[in-house]
Amino acid sequence: MVKILFGIALMGLCALVPLPVALAAGEAVTSSDAKASALVMERCILCHDTRRICESLGRKGKDGWDKTVTRMIGKGAPVGPEQKQLIVDWLWILPEGSAPVCPEGQ
Repeated sequence: MVKILFGIALMGLCALVPLPVALAAGEAVTSSDAKASALVMERCILCHDTRRICESLGRKGKDGWDKTVTRMIGKGAPVGPEQKQLIVDWLWILPEGSAPVCPEGQ
């Protein structure tokens, strides 16, 4: 069973963002998870709120997230190639309803 643990990610000038991390069989919080969480919460919300992302958690596969993030970059999202890969790798493993992407109560 996967449990969600809320931690804190530090990115940029001390911007604090809650970080959900799926902990199963000894998985640890990684700096990649923290960076991906911060990127999503900083970059994706420049154009839309996180509810649009939340609706697809647990439903889209890795290819689906790759296409979505590529499309958003094409529309001007300030995300570089390495950042894109971090975001895609993080979003596709998040279960439905995960914070901080999903507002409370979803």
